[in-house]
Amino acid sequence: MRSSHRPVLVGLICAGVAFAAGCRSTCPDDLLECRARLGDIQDQQARLRGELADLQQQLDVSRQQITRLQNLPEDKSGLLVKTQKIELEGLTGAYDDDKDGYDDGVVVYLQPIDRAGDVIKAAGGISIRLVDLSGDEPVVVGQIDVPPEESLELWYGRLLTNHFTVRCPFSQPPRGQEVTVDVQFVELLTGRRFTAQKTVEVNGGPSAARTQPVG
Repeated sequence: MRSSHRPVLVGLICAGVAFAAGCRSTCPDDLLECRARLGDIQDQQARLRGELADLQQQLDVSRQQITRLQNLPEDKSGLLVKTQKIELEGLTGAYDDDKDGYDDGVVVYLQPIDRAGDVIKAAGGISIRLVDLSGDEPVVVGQIDVPPEESLELWYGRLLTNHFTVRCPFSQPPRGQEVTVDVQFVELLTGRRFTAQKTVEVNGGPSAARTQPVG
């Protein structure tokens, strides 16, 4: 479950408290407006509390389903569609968002593959590292981690297109003309970890100082 609602809810609660204090001290002419605005804040608080409760319920149901699936007998678990490997589509490569001639990162097209060799829409977490190997030491020039609840929003399944599309921006321009794309996918159903790697050509433009060697 995304936690983005929590800070918003806390902020609204704090705003409501502060606003209530202000209403007690404001002049009579502004009292009605102040109360109306306070009512709006309270309505937003109630709505966000409801959304948060719904999301928590969905998460609890999903966890129960995953637990049941993971505890299936051996003769039944083989019927489930599971990831056997992951592949990076050939179109995986650099992108230039601002069209200035210098690449801004790498877009990764990730495909989970089942035992029959078919692409499947498997839930799982995705981690990507972009590594520049052109110098004496490898340098991480980009990294992104996508949790399972967000990765499914990155799935594209139209006609012959079936993959996760993940953009990994450069944290610093690569010095070399290639970067190694290291991808890790952890399947939510089984907890199994899958990896794939691909080298792509890039144009990082003016080099930045290397500040993040691979540990």
